[in-house]
Amino acid sequence: MKRRAVLILLGVAAVAGCGGTHTTKPADTGSRNVTKPFERPIVVSLKGSPSGTAQLRRLVNKQTSVSLKLSRDAGKGLSASLERGSCGAAKGLQVAKPLGAVRQRSESWSVTASLTQLTASPLALVLRRGGKVVACGTVRQA
Repeated sequence: MKRRAVLILLGVAAVAGCGGTHTTKPADTGSRNVTKPFERPIVVSLKGSPSGTAQLRRLVNKQTSVSLKLSRDAGKGLSASLERGSCGAAKGLQVAKPLGAVRQRSESWSVTASLTQLTASPLALVLRRGGKVVACGTVRQA
């Protein structure tokens, strides 16, 4: 009987001491959100008038940031959009995500769609005035 009690006591002590790194620091459970805030953006060169550049950057939870910098003032009636297609075939462009009015040389928007989803097919950043394409840049996946 005494022998059985000793074996049970040794078994409990062995099980209690197993596992872990023997530190008082809690284990990393992996429950933290992991983001890549410094991931390189996709840079788009806009050709037309006004010319400029745009950057598309992946955000969290299926969102994409679009930043636009123009070489000169936008003027009146300019709007921006992400469109399916290529600048080489401007008549075939179809609006995928309207971004909004461009009133300043620098504008930015947040789009509710992942960058991967947006760039799954040919995509262009298009500036229009009165419905007519005045500047366009093809988005190339990095």
